[in-house]
Amino acid sequence: MWVKGSLLQFIVDSGNQKNLISVEVVKWLGLPTTTHPQLYTIGWLHQGRDLHVSQQCRLPYNIKPFTDELLCDISLLEVSDVLLGQPYLWKRHAVYELRPYAVIITLGNKLYRIPEVAPPTAISLITTKKCSKLISKTGKFVFLMICPRGKKKMVATASR
Repeated sequence: MWVKGSLLQFIVDSGNQKNLISVEVVKWLGLPTTTHPQLYTIGWLHQGRDLHVSQQCRLPYNIKPFTDELLCDISLLEVSDVLLGQPYLWKRHAVYELRPYAVIITLGNKLYRIPEVAPPTAISLITTKKCSKLISKTGKFVFLMICPRGKKKMVATASR
């Protein structure tokens, strides 16, 4: 999902009663907010405390090849940037496809398939030159050290 040129992670959750967006994302993207017409609390997002929802915002986004906009309630979210729940699925006449996993939505008389995208799990080793270019482009650095411990055992340690 792309919003204002930034890539956001989202989860489609048919068990969720609301469309939610992270308060940090709203601040980061500078999205305009409005007061929620009916204040409420969410108890299942953070164990042991209820979160008060008092604001909402319109989220214009695109998932190629379509663009759309939806109304989201603003809350603290740790699992993703945006959580699309039943209101979105109902409005877009969503259908789940089990193999391969995808959600098919209706927008304007057209059907669009949103495939599941798994986060990358493999780590590639790169050369020093590629590493230097990557650091200069992104401004981020991850250090990984592999050192022997005991006989024929290797231990990998990472720090950020």
